Amino acid sequence: MTVPPPAASSSCTKSRKAPPQTDSATHARQSKAPAPLHFKQIKPSAPEDRQPQTPTICKAVMGYSAYGKVDNVRAAALRDMGQRIKEVTIECFLHKLLPPLDPRINIEDVVRRLESGAKPALTLDDQEGKWWSAFKEEPKDTDGEEDPVYKPFAEVVNSILKASSLSSDNFAYVQLPTKSPLCTLHRILEKPDGYGYLLHREGDEVLKPGCKQPSVPYWRQIVVTAEFKKSDTSTPDHNKCFEQVCGNMLQVMRDDATRRFTYGFTVENLRVRFWYCNRSEIVVSNPFDMMMDNETLIHFFLALAHPPSPADIGFDPTIVGPRRPGPQGVTSYDIQVHCMDKPRTFRTIRLLYWERARALRGSGTRVWEARELVNGVLVGPRVAIKDTWVDSDRMREGVIIPQVKRDAVAAGSNPEVVEKGFLTVVCHGDVQLGGVADKTLAIKASRRLKIHSTTKGEEKEEANSYQIRSAVGSCIDSYSKGKHISPTIDYDRKTHYWIVFREVGVPLRLAKLLDQAYHSLATVILALHAMHQSGWVHRDISANNIIYVNGVAKLADLEYARKEGSTQRCHQLRTSSTFYLSVEAGLSKYRFKAPDNTKPPVAKVTIQETTKMPIFQPRDPVKKEGKIPNQIEFHYNPLHDLESLWWVAVYLVSYKFVRAGHVDDDRSKDNIEKHDGEISSVFLSLKERYAFLTDTTTFQSYGTRLHPAVRPIWITLEGLRSTIVETYRRLEVAPQSIRFQDVVQTGMHNMLYSSFYQLALESGGIRILPKPKKEENVKSKKSKQYGSTANSSKQPEKPSNRTAASVTIMMQRTGLKREP
Repeated sequence: MTVPPPAASSSCTKSRKAPPQTDSATHARQSKAPAPLHFKQIKPSAPEDRQPQTPTICKAVMGYSAYGKVDNVRAAALRDMGQRIKEVTIECFLHKLLPPLDPRINIEDVVRRLESGAKPALTLDDQEGKWWSAFKEEPKDTDGEEDPVYKPFAEVVNSILKASSLSSDNFAYVQLPTKSPLCTLHRILEKPDGYGYLLHREGDEVLKPGCKQPSVPYWRQIVVTAEFKKSDTSTPDHNKCFEQVCGNMLQVMRDDATRRFTYGFTVENLRVRFWYCNRSEIVVSNPFDMMMDNETLIHFFLALAHPPSPADIGFDPTIVGPRRPGPQGVTSYDIQVHCMDKPRTFRTIRLLYWERARALRGSGTRVWEARELVNGVLVGPRVAIKDTWVDSDRMREGVIIPQVKRDAVAAGSNPEVVEKGFLTVVCHGDVQLGGVADKTLAIKASRRLKIHSTTKGEEKEEANSYQIRSAVGSCIDSYSKGKHISPTIDYDRKTHYWIVFREVGVPLRLAKLLDQAYHSLATVILALHAMHQSGWVHRDISANNIIYVNGVAKLADLEYARKEGSTQRCHQLRTSSTFYLSVEAGLSKYRFKAPDNTKPPVAKVTIQETTKMPIFQPRDPVKKEGKIPNQIEFHYNPLHDLESLWWVAVYLVSYKFVRAGHVDDDRSKDNIEKHDGEISSVFLSLKERYAFLTDTTTFQSYGTRLHPAVRPIWITLEGLRSTIVETYRRLEVAPQSIRFQDVVQTGMHNMLYSSFYQLALESGGIRILPKPKKEENVKSKKSKQYGSTANSSKQPEKPSNRTAASVTIMMQRTGLKREP
């Protein structure tokens, strides 16, 4: 099927136009098309002031506190949007963001039916005009709380559904503001004021027609969520309403693996706004009065109740399921991967990773362990299948990995080392809907709606909060003394993408033996050296992206890898691991001043005699008048990858809880608590990390508070630290002319390899575990309840406040372990 030609104008600010007239046959054919296909896909223009290296953004919803109270999750979701979001006209929303209205539905006929009968849903008032008769007066003038006051709204929606010429046998609307919908992944206490949902879903074994409906719907059934507030003038109520709908949409997107986008709406007194979000866009409509403009409300619900296909209301038809939990309580999906040769289907066995899916916008990455499904039979070995949304114009990871391997071998790397250093791609491809790649929409808007602002008191109180420092901007930006929240956060258009790997492993972050962890870092150095020598940089080194496979460490997640001299357009931002980000990459500028002398960097680490150190031949610096170092265009180089790996090495002994049976812990309780607080700040603040990296006294002071079993390791890491800093300063005599080979020739790879290999030999018998918290000692039945990966029909309607212990257990069972 081909995409219909775009209209002459795609701006969302044009005057209202009638929806395109199509017959029933055309409407039915659209059921297999990517949703929605009825308007022009806009290619976003690249701002001229974009930086040459894509900055990193860390999500507030991925911070630890976003696991706690529901209000914190909502606030984090709203904060990740920035201060302003795109606002479009009602006409744009109805005809460009909603599915096309079924041609058999005539709005005027629906209105006439609503006005007729013994008890008409719409009545004519001499002063107000048409009025929904379920409401006796405006909500703001009605006594009582918002839940009973807005109970008549459900009557309004259901009367609209009944007045349609079509039977709404698979769409229902309810308001259960005191009950939380059931979850697929784990328990969440979000409670929408109302929601429209599907009674049945194709391929979902629990929700098949004929099966008994649950007393409370699942999040994966919900199409649109609602939030109500009686006041249309109160700023706190206004902000709270927006927070709540954002929290609802966030939960829909992260709980349902088949969800491509979702809808919401807010009602403040009689003023209604529509909401839409996918993995790159969040859009809100202009407000309208639901009494004065009842046709708009009718159009909205009938479009959602009678779409051409489930794909047009946000569901992915290439993911079938979930299937009923098996003997081990695992819920599985059947996933169709569109490879270059032919589609292949894989059935998931267990969920390995889903942390990136916890944010509204971004990659939404999930990773499963799976097996291939052929003619209904599972065949072949287990594989890892990765579901992600990538920037549409980026090179795909399934292309990058083979290219890196070929380039590394061509540059002289050992083919066996290269093959062992990286994952093996089985197949990959963009998700295809109706023969067209599944992409997010790019919406143009003439204005932006302010949705969040902070007072001076809030800024002071939240200055040390992870969410604030990591919310928006180019990175975790504690340098900036300006606003904590960016006025705008725009994402590039994204494409839904699947990639299947032959290897299934465990991330380094979950390692429990220190010697095994350091041995893996030494192995990864070989893979990085092969990349750097062939002109590639990884740009996303972290403890999550180093994978153990049968005792061998492999470098994973090459989606942000970049070739030296690449002409690929740079993007406004990317969502990678800021926890281990090099300082300069976080700031997107060079930070190290060149020393007065011209001597080469002095190695502080003892290198084995068998390791040959290449001679570093410095070139004459290129002088450019009229520029100061901070104005020089920043470019990521291999030394930034190596610094990130050093941060991983530091994290293993300083951020983790160390246990060594052969060495007594001589630290006081106060020293341990002081260290835990300060090292957390180091990893979460670029300002403190810069001081930690460059100041010898600061770095050594942390070593005195470590477990005595790892203090000798800290001395080796100190030598690597000083060498990295001196190498930066030596290279940045002329930062604009740094070549990748310049970094390779410094011998830093050899230094790190030798050091990590030696540390692996010296750290036997030392265990590293997630940092314990006082609250973890609190054990209750409720904490286990929240950690469940499946829902029970006996969920308490009014659970007590969640303790830190319950949050910890939930994070551990989902593989998150408190760490980013």
